[in-house]
Amino acid sequence: ALMARATLGRACLAAGQPRAALAPLTAALKGARRDDCLLLQIEALEALSELHHEFDDEAGAEPGAGRQVARDDAIEAHRLASQHGELVHDGGDSSNPSAVW
Repeated sequence: ALMARATLGRACLAAGQPRAALAPLTAALKGARRDDCLLLQIEALEALSELHHEFDDEAGAEPGAGRQVARDDAIEAHRLASQHGELVHDGGDSSNPSAVW
């Protein structure tokens, strides 16, 4: 069920519906933390980071609170991945957690 929520959230993001993605991604992250599912935590954090970037873009605002939340999510995903030796989507710069996604 958790993977289905993460997949639904990613599908909503891909369809350009970030607001619809928030609930399933948040639920996936909460459940992954509860069940200690590391890879799903990383996936959900990366997706939530992308989602917060989308919120700022959607609002047409200057980078603000959404960007900070996105950066925090990206840093947390990078920390988890680094701590457990997992690959991250960082554009080749693993020394820069803010470059994740």
